[in-house]
Amino acid sequence: MGESWHNNHHAYPGSAKLGLLPGQIDLGWWLIKAFEAASLARNIKTPDNLAPRPGARRVDGPDNAGAIART
Repeated sequence: MGESWHNNHHAYPGSAKLGLLPGQIDLGWWLIKAFEAASLARNIKTPDNLAPRPGARRVDGPDNAGAIART
């Protein structure tokens, strides 16, 4: 899916959603949402409902706008 999605996975390892920023298409997330609509998935974790990770910080710059990195 691309390095941005891989970085998102490391920033939020428990999240079912990896495409966190606009333009990051996440087909797996769409499939999970379809499973949820069909009552085949529940209690889905996303960065919005996960506990904050100590040491994680937002890194903004011209080459990595919006990326999340550990300190």
